[in-house]
Amino acid sequence: MRINDLDSHETIWAMGATVRVVGGLALLSLALGCGNPLEPSLVVGDWSGRNVPSHFAYIQIRFERQGTGLVGTACSFDGPYLSWTGVPVTINDREISFRVTHSSGSTSVFRGEFNEEGTAINGSWDSSTGSKVTLQRGGNLCANAIPFPTLRGLA
Repeated sequence: MRINDLDSHETIWAMGATVRVVGGLALLSLALGCGNPLEPSLVVGDWSGRNVPSHFAYIQIRFERQGTGLVGTACSFDGPYLSWTGVPVTINDREISFRVTHSSGSTSVFRGEFNEEGTAINGSWDSSTGSKVTLQRGGNLCANAIPFPTLRGLA
């Protein structure tokens, strides 16, 4: 099939490339593995990993479908206590990030990326530790954490 034979807005796929004719112009996009977003069905669910260097602190991200896209929320717990929860996660192709504002007013940013296979998220905090964090599928950890106790009567 020649491009001239295609109707306006018609799409064909051949040898890893998509050709779309729009207003008589042929637009070409290659389907390369590097940098392409993951299929939402591979991402949806819970992802968790140890918040290195702490021994009992974990991060969890829950990805859910919203329309044709994905939304993510992050939480963390340390030991049995919930440290923070409900933090929105930004998703851009294979890259994710979120910002946590601590009770002290300081902020930390986590940046990560899905590996080639889509089986792990490798990332790190912008803090001075520079420790690597790997999140893998599974874990509903924050749901079982105890909200951090507040001290009443101490002012």
